[in-house]
Order: sequence, then structure tokens, then C-alpha cells
Amino acid sequence: MKIKMSILAVLALCLCAPILLRAQEDRSAALQQAQHERIAAKLQASFDSFPLLTPAVKSKGRVEFQAPAVTNPVVIDFVNYYGFRFKVPKRTNNEDLIAAMILPAGVFAGGFVVTANGAVQGVETHLRVSKTNYLNTGQLVPPNQDTLLIRYLAGDSIQDGDTDLMWWVINGKPAPTSLAFVFARLDGKAADALAALEEALGLTHASSTPVVLLDSAPAVGPTLRQQMQASFLQFPLLAPATDEQGKPKFQNFPVMKPMVFGTNLYYGFRFTVPKRDKAEDFVWGMIRPFGLAEWSIVRVKGGMHGFENFRYMAKTNYVNTARLLPQKQKQMILQSLSGESFIDGETYIIWWHLTKEPEPMSLVFTFAPLGPDGVHNQLPPMEKALGLVPATSAQGERR
Repeated sequence: MKIKMSILAVLALCLCAPILLRAQEDRSAALQQAQHERIAAKLQASFDSFPLLTPAVKSKGRVEFQAPAVTNPVVIDFVNYYGFRFKVPKRTNNEDLIAAMILPAGVFAGGFVVTANGAVQGVETHLRVSKTNYLNTGQLVPPNQDTLLIRYLAGDSIQDGDTDLMWWVINGKPAPTSLAFVFARLDGKAADALAALEEALGLTHASSTPVVLLDSAPAVGPTLRQQMQASFLQFPLLAPATDEQGKPKFQNFPVMKPMVFGTNLYYGFRFTVPKRDKAEDFVWGMIRPFGLAEWSIVRVKGGMHGFENFRYMAKTNYVNTARLLPQKQKQMILQSLSGESFIDGETYIIWWHLTKEPEPMSLVFTFAPLGPDGVHNQLPPMEKALGLVPATSAQGERR
């Protein structure tokens, strides 16, 4: 009888698991949409703070890159938002929006268009490629940034005559950035086909060598996320480190052999989500490595609602941080993500892209309840969760 009951329990668990997994994924998607709408409302209230641009064209009507002057950011939840407004012209055939920009250093999030009425339109396709694939890109700025980001939004997502906004987040000091945009009909070509987007933007290949995609969504060939997922066993598996009292503590991450995707070098670690009582939130911090260009999080399988913002802090804001690595680096990064974004028992990868030789670095992570505001990276809950004790004399970068 006990054996039969056990078999029935296992069968019930197998039948229910996909339903529970789907429900958790639905909650994560709803959370992401709510966050986007909340940010969109605040950006809409600051529309006039963003510069108004028009497409730049060459003498023969071909698209030309422009580098608008740096403007002051719009600050929301301690995060710096940049972008530009554009007026949708009177179109003859509901032409689509196609945009490209040199990916600035420190870009963390972006790619959504906020329309004049406050609606959120996700850019349906984004592709990341090296600018060296194309002719006449050596003069684009910032000169030390290699990645060209190409985006597409279907023409029926925007309205003629409206003034809309495309935004992105930069953490650190912004610099003039080359960008181009145009309204063009792809005429039945696959919206996620690189060749169609290149043609619309007037990009000419520098050689016959096939273009290597660094990342794309929807997938056009293997994306950065897919390549990382295929190589996930090469990322070291870490568990949260704790002190004698069971509180989180920093652990040193050694120099690892990089993952090479395209021309970029990536590093990172895996962690497995424990069985949680109340879907506790994920909180982590690291001493900012030198040459940090970008970082993110991926599931070992499938997609997820990823990081949206973070906090730069001075190490001197906290006690007992002088020996954290790299010792010469003065900044640490604190970040959280809603527990609803994770599935118990699954493995995830946090990765970062460095433009300099890696050094050993200190990091800490845990799962803890942050409360309703925790998902927006509020500082006190993250400090408490990670066991960070503010120095009494700290004035630093509490932002």
C-alpha cells in the first residue's frame, strides 16, 4: 500500500511540475511587464528632458550616423536613463523603425520605446555585431567601443505624428555615442534577418567573411545566451559563503579561463537556487573588476526576467572591506532580482565581459526576503541581506 501511494505521489508530482513551472514563469513575466510600465510612466513625465532627433541622411538619401551631445540623465530609482525622442513621420506604407548605435561603455539596459501616450513597446529584434564587419565605421564613437547594436520595431507599433522615446541606462560617465535610425519597410523580409536590417541602415560589409552575431533576440543563429548555455559547465559552480554565524560573506573568485564569443572575453559563475520557503529574492555584490564592460544573468535553459538596475557603492562605505579584491578598486556593485524570477532547483549563470586582463575578485550572494521594494534595488534591504555594515563615517557613493 505504501509503495502504491509513493508511486501515485511521484506521478502526481510529475504531472504538476510543468504546471507549477509555467505558473512561476507567468508570474515572472507579469512582474517584468509591471516594472516596464512603471518606468515608462516616469519616463513619459520627463519626455522634454530627452533631445529630439531626426534621421540623418547622406546626399544620396542613405542613412548616416550622428553623435548627439551628452545630456543630463533622467534619474529613476537611483538609475541614470538616457535616450532620444523622435517624431514618427507621415508614412506611406506604415514603415518600420530600424535603429543602430555603438554600444556605450556601461550600458546596462534599454531597448524599449515609450510612446507619446505612455504605452511600452518592446523593440522586437536586437542584434549585436562588431562594427569592424562594416566599412566606414572606424570614426564612430566612442572610438574604443566595438559593439554595434541594431534594433527593429514593427511599424504598426507606433503612430504617425507621435513623438516617442527610445531609452537606455548607462552606469558611469556617458560619452557621445554614434547612432542612426530610419523608417523603412522590410517588405515581407524576416524582421530578424540581419541582411534586411543592414540594407535598411546602408551598412556595407568590409569583407566576404560572414558576420558573427554576438547576441540576438529573437535568435538569429546561436546567440550569446545560447552559447553560454551550451558552455555552462565551463563556468565554476559556486555556493553562497557564510561566516561562523551563518551570515553571508565575500568569497574570492579566482582568475578563470575566459569564454570567447565573437571577439569578446566572458567570465562568470554558476549557482543553483535552493528550495525556498517564500520565493526569497536574490541579492549579490561584487568588487567591480577593472575593464568591466557589461554583465547579466541567464538560466541554464530558456530565457528569464533578468537584472534591470544596480547600485555603485564605495568600498569605504562599509567596515571590513579593505582586503576585498581587487584591493586597488574602490567601487563595489550591489544588485538584487525578485525571487519570482527564479525556479527552485534550477541553475543560473552570472556572467561579465571584461576589456582588461582579469584579476581575482571578491563577490557575495544570497537569497533573502527584501520586501515589496526590494526588486527595485533599494539600498538598506540589500545591505542587511548581505551583512554589510555601514561605516559610521561613510559619506561616499550612497546612490
